[in-house]
Amino acid sequence: DVDTNNNPSLPSLSILIAAYNEEKVIEKKLKSILNSNYPKDKIEILVGSDSSTDKTNEIVRSFRNVKLIEFETRSGKIKIINQLKRLAAHDLLILTDANVLFDTNTLIHLAKHFQNEEIALVDSNMINTHLQKGNISKAESTYIRGEAAIKYYEGKLFGLMMGPFGGCFALRKEHFEPVPENFLVDDFYINMKILQKGKKAISEPQSRVYEDIPNDWKVEFKRKVRIAAGSYQNLKEFFPLLFKFNLLAFCFLSHKVLRWLGPFLMMGLYFSNFILFIKETTEP
Repeated sequence: DVDTNNNPSLPSLSILIAAYNEEKVIEKKLKSILNSNYPKDKIEILVGSDSSTDKTNEIVRSFRNVKLIEFETRSGKIKIINQLKRLAAHDLLILTDANVLFDTNTLIHLAKHFQNEEIALVDSNMINTHLQKGNISKAESTYIRGEAAIKYYEGKLFGLMMGPFGGCFALRKEHFEPVPENFLVDDFYINMKILQKGKKAISEPQSRVYEDIPNDWKVEFKRKVRIAAGSYQNLKEFFPLLFKFNLLAFCFLSHKVLRWLGPFLMMGLYFSNFILFIKETTEP
């Protein structure tokens, strides 16, 4: 464990959680935060309840040091996070999902990097739990490990990590740009706005968080459709960056844009091969 006794360098931070009907996980979530080694007097926890109809609000109220902000009508995660950001008291924000549990040193390893003024965003290391053999969870976990390695080296080499995983990441409040409410992938939008300003985004492997990974392919398919749609929203928003011809453009193109355009490039390849095949077989 990291010793935090009399460590004045650790900044105060505000933890923002958007929650909708999270009675199954919210208690474990809040306990994982409060049981961390981070100084309790430097932590503010804000939970925005998105018109929850289960026991989420009741459970949150049972924690004396947690602030509950109730939204009377369904607002969606993005609108809630935008609002919680305005209510946050501290300059360092932790954006995290209700089902993502913290390690005892998660917050310490996130916060330590902000002594460097150039760093504006730090991602955590997502560890998947309850993997099942012969199911989609193993494949998804393998993909996530590979993606995490790419993001780590992007941050280490260039300070240009291409998007946090979204379950838990830290950023400076002054660089948080409100996310358009129609966007489906808010974490990538926040990250790219920071990189546009010339600030750095990195990943911290020692900042471990834990999340159950879906084993139902139908649930995961719906999630992937939402992510894909959100990716094209971000592509439209940040497309002009590709013409800067700098390191940011290179990372954006090589890591994200080519992947997003992959299906269209493959269709073009198959179509061109088909035309060549027809031409070759019809010519005398």
